Amino acid sequence: MLIALGAIEHDGDKRLHALADRVGTSMDALSEQARQREARSIYALGLLAILTLGVGFGVSLHARKLLAPLALVTQRARAVARGNLTPQEIEPADDELGELSATFEQMVGAVAKAQTQAVQAERLAAIGKMAAHVTHEIRNPLSAIGLNLELLEEELAQDGAKAEAKALVVAIAREVGRLENLSEEYLRVARLPSPRMEEGDVAALAEDVVAFTKKEMDRAGCKVALEAESDLPHAMYDEAQIRQALLNLLRNAREAMQEGGTIDVSVQAEGMSVVVRVEDRGSGISDDIRARVFDPFFSTKGEGTGLGLAITRRIVEAHGGTIRCDPRDGGGTTFAITLPIAPARETGAR
Repeated sequence: MLIALGAIEHDGDKRLHALADRVGTSMDALSEQARQREARSIYALGLLAILTLGVGFGVSLHARKLLAPLALVTQRARAVARGNLTPQEIEPADDELGELSATFEQMVGAVAKAQTQAVQAERLAAIGKMAAHVTHEIRNPLSAIGLNLELLEEELAQDGAKAEAKALVVAIAREVGRLENLSEEYLRVARLPSPRMEEGDVAALAEDVVAFTKKEMDRAGCKVALEAESDLPHAMYDEAQIRQALLNLLRNAREAMQEGGTIDVSVQAEGMSVVVRVEDRGSGISDDIRARVFDPFFSTKGEGTGLGLAITRRIVEAHGGTIRCDPRDGGGTTFAITLPIAPARETGAR
């Protein structure tokens, strides 16, 4: 009996040892697997951290790139606030910030244009007040002087006065006439009314103005070549004022061509406008002078008030149009007046 129990105990002990070995082996395997999973987890976490940093860096760069136009807009807004109203070139972009930048620069250009027009209007208003005063103060005395000069000329002619005295009277009369013309030009600034807009044929008006100036152009050795498109749409304008504007441009072109030559006048439709171009073949105008040709009192001539082009610009802008001064291909200068076309009339069936 004891022998049997000993055998059973021995067998049980062997089984316990075998079981302990198997449990130990299993524990070692589980520990190794746990260590491997831990290493993979650490490796995965490392990769995830690196990926997260990379994504964050990429997002940061992308956000900075996207927000760069906004920073530029902010800088431009500060510059505009300091008085810099010169529009900047903007690279085209399809996103909202690019559109914002382009719109902002368009706004700056519009503000600059409005400010320039306001300054021009203020200057011309001051000129108008001065013109009214000058006209009141000197026009009547000039008329009296002119009348007395005519009487004096008649007296000298009857008395057979010396040629020198007659020449002096003629010179005085010429200067009186120049002063009268000067006062008339100032008076035109003071009395320039709002345009009375009517529908009309710009090409026919240009042809009439060219015919009117033919004699003075011939005396200056100039020829005016007019070219107008057929079936031009009518424009809305005040005939007297646009006539004056075209006369100013033609005479300006004539004065730019001291040696004579051909002045080209063209009338054509462009979009919703009718454009009249007057091109001379003179020596041209430098960029710095071209930027000031429409300023009141600015003139490159020895004589003149410098109001002709300023008045022309005022007339054109009062019509809702524009006027430009550009260099002409081949030398010379081109002035272009743009007038809006007349609205189409509605026709009903009868």
